[in-house]
Amino acid sequence: MKKTLLLFFLLFVVVHAGAQTTNIKKAQTNFDKAQNYLKQDNYDLAVSALLETVKEDPSFQFAFIQLGDINRRTKNFDAAKTAYLNALNLGADKADPRLYYGLAESELNTGDYLNALKHIELFIKNYKGNDKDFINKANKYLKDCEFAVLAIKSPQKYESVNLGKEINSSYRDYFPSITADGEKLIFSRNIDGNEDFFISSKINKEWTTPTPLSDKINTSKFNEGAQSISPDGLYLFFTGCNRPDGLGRCDIYVSHKEGNNWGEPFNLGAPLNSPFWDSQPAISPDGTTLYFVSNRPGGLGGYDIWKSTLKSDGYWGVPQNLGPEINTPYDEHTPFIHPDGKTLYFSSDGWPGLGNKDVF
Repeated sequence: MKKTLLLFFLLFVVVHAGAQTTNIKKAQTNFDKAQNYLKQDNYDLAVSALLETVKEDPSFQFAFIQLGDINRRTKNFDAAKTAYLNALNLGADKADPRLYYGLAESELNTGDYLNALKHIELFIKNYKGNDKDFINKANKYLKDCEFAVLAIKSPQKYESVNLGKEINSSYRDYFPSITADGEKLIFSRNIDGNEDFFISSKINKEWTTPTPLSDKINTSKFNEGAQSISPDGLYLFFTGCNRPDGLGRCDIYVSHKEGNNWGEPFNLGAPLNSPFWDSQPAISPDGTTLYFVSNRPGGLGGYDIWKSTLKSDGYWGVPQNLGPEINTPYDEHTPFIHPDGKTLYFSSDGWPGLGNKDVF
């Protein structure tokens, strides 16, 4: 098949040979331009050409479907939704049933849960293919929509408070961790593609201007992020990627605070780290269990949450998968163990939620 039919990571296979053509010359010219742009992975120009296509021929259904696919792929879900609806308005009987899937996914990602529920049900009802990926994902979306429709009717009370300009910046500031006394805040900041740790102290109930944590931990060559600080503030577990001593692309490291300074970090080694992606550590309150995320073999999905227990000899034990009560066939991330040692917070796009990754 042509690359353009596969490219969109593409949901749709054209059923009718004439679906890719139009009798209006200017529309066909712009459509052909769009196909060439797609071969070059130039989605912006492809979208512009397709918009010109449907301007010249508003009845060109497949051009609307391509617009929906590209916008959905680039996460411009509002535009995707509009394009798919235009395609449906030109005749649902002429469209592949997977059009409903693309529309439902776009609606789910814009919080349009009732319509997403209706359209994913139509996909499940009308799709006659045997693509298990579509079927499994559609059933997952169905559960998301059913959950979301009920959840928004009785929302849980929750108020997020921005920490303000003292902490947040024009850069990406994320993965905060706080000491047990609530006086020190360490977080990751990404400046021009380089991730480093910054620290702020609470003085007179106000956070100080963040400063780089330590030149022994922060580097200019590698990225450091996704950290967890022990309750006593003396051990910092963090993710280091692409380092010479790494076992995989990303490994978990630890640094011990010596007086007012942080010591040289060291790789926690095997079996905790592996040749795969090991990241996002979360240390338990008693310091004996380390939760983390990995895509190593033996998991239930792409990325799962694992745990390793500190042995009496001071080494970390063979990691255990947290199992199907936590992990799903999809992705789980960002574990955080509460100070009570019993409550685990994490994000997932596998459990029924309001779309994409939710907190559980």
